[in-house]
Amino acid sequence: MKSKEQTKWRSPALGTPAVLDLPGGRLRCFEAGEGPPAVFVHGLLVNANLWRKLVSRLAPAFHCVALDLPLGSHELAMGPASDLRPPALL
Repeated sequence: MKSKEQTKWRSPALGTPAVLDLPGGRLRCFEAGEGPPAVFVHGLLVNANLWRKLVSRLAPAFHCVALDLPLGSHELAMGPASDLRPPALL
């Protein structure tokens, strides 16, 4: 089982961390590069680190945005109206 510090770690290759304030709550994302946008979305039980190698390769030509969704080790509190049940997350 991973430690709390391991689940918090995000690769520096993802870029600069930022927080998106959305109606359903706050999401962390990471931004790197300039140019046309490329948004990276992960699946269940993973986080933005999934995209670290791809972001580092594409950042010279694209504005990469890797989301840290509440499907994995998301740390920011979601709003009380957020539906975090498994069917809603898919």
